[in-house]
Amino acid sequence: MSEEVDSQKFPERIAQTIAQNIFLPIDANYTRLFNKPLRILVLTFFIFLLFLALPPVVDYLTGPSTIVPSLIDKIEANSSLLNYWLPFVSFSLEIFFIILVGGSVFGEWFALLSKDTLQKLQDAIIAARQEEIVDSSDELEEKIRDYFRLLIGITFRNFIPRIWELYLISNSILFFALKELPKVNAKFIVTKMSIAFPGGLYGLLSFIVFSIYSFLRVIDFYVKAVSL
Repeated sequence: MSEEVDSQKFPERIAQTIAQNIFLPIDANYTRLFNKPLRILVLTFFIFLLFLALPPVVDYLTGPSTIVPSLIDKIEANSSLLNYWLPFVSFSLEIFFIILVGGSVFGEWFALLSKDTLQKLQDAIIAARQEEIVDSSDELEEKIRDYFRLLIGITFRNFIPRIWELYLISNSILFFALKELPKVNAKFIVTKMSIAFPGGLYGLLSFIVFSIYSFLRVIDFYVKAVSL
């Protein structure tokens, strides 16, 4: 009797163990995990922009011995268009960034509204990703449990049909592991990295706006250099 109970529980234990270990843990402290790498990434990005904006670097990259001729050629070919639109786009981003981070009565109101809206969006995204992890884990666990039950229940009489069923469910598990599992884990980790960004989604949005603005400012240096 005990052997029969153990044989029934064995597939369940195996399935639970596998499903619990191949999905990313939901309750891990991802903010603490990604906090330092994200700060280093942000710092590296702005140091790189500062390097590209250095006058000697601008002169070298726009000179005859440039190592990126195609990029400089494109800037030079579109210099008129860039000169026409860059000031406006940069100015718009600058205004949006100032309003976003506060600094005035209207800016503070907009910043609080943005934070509240993005916090709700952040909570909804986290809940959706966690639910997706749980549902996918349950689905995989069920597939693995069925597989082991079929495997354990093989007899001489049912050998042929069981082998076919095992083949089908193996393909189903393989497809899930190669297609669904990476997508679920990737979406979850991207979400957690976004939330781990200093300031959460609000901080990430501010960083994106300021990064685009900074990048356009650097492009402006090169536009002016090739226009001389």
